[in-house]
Amino acid sequence: MQFSINEIEALLSKAARGGGAPAGQASAFGKAGALHIARGFDAADVQGALDALPGGPILSYPVQLTACLFQGGGAVECPKPDLLRSYANGLPYAVDETEVGFTIDTTRFEKVKLPVRITVTSKMIDGWRSLAALTYVPETEQSRVGGAGAGLTDND
Repeated sequence: MQFSINEIEALLSKAARGGGAPAGQASAFGKAGALHIARGFDAADVQGALDALPGGPILSYPVQLTACLFQGGGAVECPKPDLLRSYANGLPYAVDETEVGFTIDTTRFEKVKLPVRITVTSKMIDGWRSLAALTYVPETEQSRVGGAGAGLTDND
């Protein structure tokens, strides 16, 4: 199945929230996961990160990336995991391969060029949608009284 980068990013963010990740980490993961798949890396890395929730890479990689960036100016060496590199590719800086990982050069601005559409298996999409559904409010009268749904303001 083919989807836009934005569709995959949004779905992965929602899936991470459904798996228990905080909003900020879920959003960062959505962007990194979409970049990861779009760049041809193994989608199993993305699924593995979701499977590790409520811990794992979705919570630790943003911290690792921040630690790399605070090592100093210029080119900063970071460890190897491909998914971590995809987090780095979401930044506006140049990212270059090394033997032991990659460097982030904060003195060079560069944006990763991505395809318009990416292909993801229907099995993965279904799994991500199931996780995302865990964030939905149940359809009950009590939830509506509490403000869920459009109520009387729905004007579509």
